[in-house]
Amino acid sequence: MAKRTFRRVMAQQLRAALKRLGISQMELARRLHVAPTTVRRWVSRKRPAPIPHYVDLLIEAWDKSKH
Repeated sequence: MAKRTFRRVMAQQLRAALKRLGISQMELARRLHVAPTTVRRWVSRKRPAPIPHYVDLLIEAWDKSKH
């Protein structure tokens, strides 16, 4: 079984990136083929779940392609 890699991306950073990119939580869930509740947990202010490294990499790539 492959080990999951988590980077210390904070929920606040993910929320800011989604806003900057104009991507909703629902759209991110659709693009990543994950449940909307998963994305909601990632961006939760109360108890955020760890955000997988690949999400950070994808957000970074989308951000670069936008500029």
